[in-house]
Order: sequence, then C-alpha cells, then structure tokens
Amino acid sequence: MHVVTRSLVLFLAVLLVGFWPAWADAQTGTIKYNFTVDNTWSPETHPNGYPDGLNPHFSLLGIINHDDQVSFWQPGTLASPAIKQMAETGDLIKLQAEAQASLNAGYVNYHFVGPPTAAPSTLSPLLLNVSDQHPLLTVVSMLGPTPDWFIGVDDLDLRENGIWRNKVVVDLFVYDGGTRSAEAFALGGPLSRPQEPVHLLDNTLMPGSVSVGSFTFEIWTTFLDGDLDHDGFVGIEDLNLVLSNWNQVVPAGNQVRGDITGDGFVGIEDLNLVLGNWNAGSTPPAEALANVPEPTAAWWLFAGAASVWLLRGVRA
Repeated sequence: MHVVTRSLVLFLAVLLVGFWPAWADAQTGTIKYNFTVDNTWSPETHPNGYPDGLNPHFSLLGIINHDDQVSFWQPGTLASPAIKQMAETGDLIKLQAEAQASLNAGYVNYHFVGPPTAAPSTLSPLLLNVSDQHPLLTVVSMLGPTPDWFIGVDDLDLRENGIWRNKVVVDLFVYDGGTRSAEAFALGGPLSRPQEPVHLLDNTLMPGSVSVGSFTFEIWTTFLDGDLDHDGFVGIEDLNLVLSNWNQVVPAGNQVRGDITGDGFVGIEDLNLVLGNWNAGSTPPAEALANVPEPTAAWWLFAGAASVWLLRGVRA
C-alpha cells in the first residue's frame, strides 16, 4: 500500500470511530537526562569582566531534584542562608542540609554536589533522573572569584504540557545574591544592609544581556521514531500529538509539538513516521486508554478537510 494511502486510511479510521483522546497525559516512570555545563566565560565574551590570572570558574554545582512543594531560590526574593553561603563562598554545606530536610519530608528525590567548571571549558555530561513525582531541577554554582555572584536555574521543569522535552538549553546569566555590595573579582566585601533580593547582575563587568555559558538537558533514553510522548509505545497518543498540530509551523525538532522530522513543520512526513512504528514498543496500561472522549464537531470538519488534502496527495 502506498505510504500516503496508508496514512489516509489510518487517519480517517481513527477519526470515524471517535477514538480521539485528549492531549497526551503526563507519563509516569523515570526519565534520564544528560546534563552538560558549558562555561563560555572568556575575554572575548566579557572584555571588561574576565579575571584573567585569578582562576575564573563556576564553582561546585549544587543539584537538587524536587517537586513544586519546595523552592530553594528565586529572583526577586531574599537569598536564604544556604544560598548566601553558596553565592559568597561556593560552599554547599547549608544547601545540602536544606535539601536533605526536604528529602526527609518527601519533597526532594535526591541532591548531590557536582564538579566545578573552569572558564572556558565544558563539563562532561552528568546523568540525571527526573519523574512526574519530582519533575523539577534546581542547580546553582558560585561564579568565582566574586563577592556574591552566581549562576543557576530555579524550579526548572523539563516538561511541556506534561510531556518530557527532548532537549532544553538554558543560557546562563549572572545573578547577584544581594548579600554583598562589592563589585570586584574577589571574595568578600561589605555586607549589603539591608540585604537585597536576588537579581540579575547588570554592570560594566557583567552586562545583563551577555551569558557566561549554558546548561543543556538532553534526554538520554532512546525512543522509537514516532514515540512522541516518550511512554515507550507508538500509538494513538503519539498520533494525536501530530494531528493536534497538523499543518502548523513549530520549533524545529520539537516532538512535543509533533515535529519528528526536525523541519519545523508538522505534516504528512511526521504522520508517516508515527505510522511506520505503529503499535511498536511496550503497550501502556489499559487504564491509560480508558474514558476516551468523543470527537467534537470541529474535529469532524478538520477530518473532512484533511481527507480532501490527503486524497489530492494520493492522486498526484
């Protein structure tokens, strides 16, 4: 059977039986991500703010996997004693103790200390686990040597609409911890009285619009072509992701939005990749397919328009 004809048959069959599930629910289980730190801080990126000869670096990484019942820092809020210690000295003892208390309460899944990253250089990937129960990541590191400047992410969710994203790149801009008033490449300096909220640093040394590197989180687990929701099975929920974004321009390679081919457009080639592995993988639990809603009138109109378009493709 011609691949476009096969696409049309299955596409219409799915619609005509009314088997149109809602946007894919968040999957369960653990997803593994490679976490890479890229330190690009250099005389070229910061001609007025690179302490050559003073060992410029990102200090030890404080890495915490947690849920939304706890948060360890946020821009616009006062730094906790743990964040103050991290930002001023690079020491993570208080942050680890705070994370451990939250782990004991069930809010944190794990926490650990990662290695420093010299400027400029790239840290070999670390393997991180995340899950629906603990989907958030907080990562911080002091920018050394500085009074209270640091880089990091707070409460980073790697999902989009409940589905794990293939790759997330976070540009790193420098934050002022709000606890020291000095603006120099040295530890210490006068205390800020009163303490200021954590805020994006923006001065002649560290312009707020220039990053010092990036964090990259990329799915490590290998999935079948067409397994858009990353549940280990190519089926109706993956088809739904393609059809929900049908004929749309989306960010290139964003499989959550249905672009399997990576061309930034959701169309027949993406649909064929789903159908090419149809029913492959490990079948999800039966309850995941229960309570499927009936299609709406809008979807019937969509089905008619799509069928006309596809039939034209078959005849061409």
